[in-house]
Amino acid sequence: MSMQRPIMNPTWMDLEVQPVKRTWWDRLRPLRRVMRFAGKILLWDPLTRTRFRGLRIEDGTPWERFCRGLLYRLTFIPVFVALTIAALVYAGTHPRQNTAEIDPNSQGIYYEPVTLRTDDGVRLEAWLVPVLEADQVLREKEMALRTSHPAVLLVHDYGQDRQQMLPLVKPLHEAGFVVMAVAMRGCGQSEARSSTFGLLEENDVKAAISVLRKRNFVDPKKLAVIGVGAGANAALLAADDDASVKALVLDHPEASGNQVLDARVSPKYAAFNWMKPMCKWAFELTYQVHADDLDLSKYRDLMSSRKVLMLDDRRRPADFNLRTSKDICRFLSASLLPEDVAALDRK
Repeated sequence: MSMQRPIMNPTWMDLEVQPVKRTWWDRLRPLRRVMRFAGKILLWDPLTRTRFRGLRIEDGTPWERFCRGLLYRLTFIPVFVALTIAALVYAGTHPRQNTAEIDPNSQGIYYEPVTLRTDDGVRLEAWLVPVLEADQVLREKEMALRTSHPAVLLVHDYGQDRQQMLPLVKPLHEAGFVVMAVAMRGCGQSEARSSTFGLLEENDVKAAISVLRKRNFVDPKKLAVIGVGAGANAALLAADDDASVKALVLDHPEASGNQVLDARVSPKYAAFNWMKPMCKWAFELTYQVHADDLDLSKYRDLMSSRKVLMLDDRRRPADFNLRTSKDICRFLSASLLPEDVAALDRK
């Protein structure tokens, strides 16, 4: 009787080992272990004398052990409250952004992409639309290049981008204004930063005005800002420190800091109203600002000394229809353009 030797299959190494696919539940395994451990720590029964991985419940009467367990749980409440407030402030100051943009080329308007930096080091992206077209430069030559024009800065709302102001670019351009639309910090193509409802965005408006003022074709004494929502508050804050801003168009500015924090940061349920002062304090401490600087009542003197157009609150924010656009152009023409040109625009 002959014995056969076992023969190894020479092709076994050619078989590829298929990796095991991990589901999202498997990826959360370390987090589930931590949560399970924390749950056991927080939910152990203080009335029993048991051991939990080296943790021994001290002896005593049931009432004493119950009080110790209750106090132990209460020590976690400030931690949970602090974490909740931090999460609310972060969520309220980091709105979801839309990265897709339509530029002025979609309206057949030439623009220059501009990158600028604020005093606190934030990179911003902007569209700069000059008044002059190429054919006008060819006709007027040096005279066209030496002529300066009034400029208008467009500032969008919280959670939006410069595309929100695009409907105003063409009407203002045709009315004879240099137009700049800036993407505020944390919005569009600008550097990702927190949104502070116009408080730190004041630096963005100042940086854009500084760039406009340095252009040869811009009259530095004839500048205006159009702002929507938080952009309107940022325009007010910047104009309060810059007398060169001669005119303001304010579309639905925030009435007060408390209102905007209640709407964007504070919890929405009445049972948690006691957290609102702490949310305001955390917001101001985190960003080193004062929410009360958003109160419109603080800028009555400014609005009485400058030319200000407050758009009707009965309409939606940024509803720049044909009629509204014409009203804005007429107001800015009367505020910034020479009287003879403004008279022609009114006709």
